[in-house]
Amino acid sequence: MIFIYDCCSAVIITNEETVYALAGSNVTLKCSILQGKETYVTQIQWSKYADRQSRIIAVYNPLYGTKYTEAAYNNTASFEKGFCDCSTDFSRTFKEVNSVANNLECNHWVLQLKNVTLELSGSYECIFTTYPTGTSSSKIRLFVRKRGKYSNRFF
Repeated sequence: MIFIYDCCSAVIITNEETVYALAGSNVTLKCSILQGKETYVTQIQWSKYADRQSRIIAVYNPLYGTKYTEAAYNNTASFEKGFCDCSTDFSRTFKEVNSVANNLECNHWVLQLKNVTLELSGSYECIFTTYPTGTSSSKIRLFVRKRGKYSNRFF
């Protein structure tokens, strides 16, 4: 979790740190952002790290919309914004920011991967660029396992 706060803006990012899936299933990776009323999201990016290099999957800009940059994900990924319940998604954090909670807005950004394969295992990163606080990011590790006789006993 990342927390940046000053008198006019706040940015807090949370996510599930590890996600487990069976090959062929659909997976949802989610990053939630709690932001101050005077903080504006100017861009969101989802990337995957492989061989020590970052490969951009999708970029969202409020003016230009969503662009899927990695051809391998064009038919399997969708990227969307949703609203979240700040009191639930950020319950641990609210103790720290309780005095400014009324001035905060909560949204989540979801990367949905359909029919996942073993090759999609790895580290994913959601990167938020906000004004005026700058760039913040959070990583999620995805483990995909083959379906098999004992796939009900997951990991």
